[in-house]
Amino acid sequence: MKLHILGQEQDKQGGGWSWISNMKQGFELTSPEECDVYVVSSVSMLSAISDIPKKPLVLRVDNVLKKSTNRDMVYDGRKVTRMEGLKIIADMADMVVYQSTWAMNYLDPYLKAKNKCVILNSSDEKIFNSDGDKIKTDKTVYLYSRSSNHDNKQWHKAWYTFQELHRDNDLELWITGRFSPENVPSNFDFFNGEKIKYWGFVSKEQMALLFRSANHFIYSYYNDACSNTLIEALLSGCEPLMLEESGGAKEIMDYYEKHGKEYFYLNRMFDEYRKVFDGVNI
Repeated sequence: MKLHILGQEQDKQGGGWSWISNMKQGFELTSPEECDVYVVSSVSMLSAISDIPKKPLVLRVDNVLKKSTNRDMVYDGRKVTRMEGLKIIADMADMVVYQSTWAMNYLDPYLKAKNKCVILNSSDEKIFNSDGDKIKTDKTVYLYSRSSNHDNKQWHKAWYTFQELHRDNDLELWITGRFSPENVPSNFDFFNGEKIKYWGFVSKEQMALLFRSANHFIYSYYNDACSNTLIEALLSGCEPLMLEESGGAKEIMDYYEKHGKEYFYLNRMFDEYRKVFDGVNI
């Protein structure tokens, strides 16, 4: 079984890119011309719908692609919004894979996929685990991380919550990810002697080290379909402080409580996708 996954040639960080990086470990990837199945990992990565070859097609659906943050794309000589493009590709697809039941319930009334299923994400347990090195600290550490600065990551909720927690305890907040440089000299607008450390945009290995070393991960994301960051925290033994259970977050926690962290190992996700690829490649 040979796949071509849209975006496989690039090496970037973020939810969709992490999924591609993980899938490279479980499947043989090749060119669009030579593949058995073509996978649109995210319509946000596609330039034109005509770029999709006439191959068995699997579409992976995350969330709404807002016109305000996504450029239009080309279809049949005209420009369409990304959501219009998502609907066109869903109609073309042999299978539409939603990242959570929440995502399917939210978007399938619009897409009306003829064939659909739900496959929750997994993360690389060889990197994200509780057995590796840790940073020594005598403080109780809370961690906040985001790979984008979209409003739904709700930094403001994490910021406010840590201030409340800090009042009666000797705590430290570690921050990673995409923030504007102005936040650093302004101390992220903390004002009451809060102890914070900004690590910048870190690698996967560094992120795993921070997760293992921290006590709690502050989860504040609103309506994330299936948060890789939440899964990585769980695999690393970092207890989530759940400020949100919207989107797919509650599903992740329910599966974690029912099946343990092993549910989010890569092999489970590989097995479920392999069944999808075998089914469309008949």
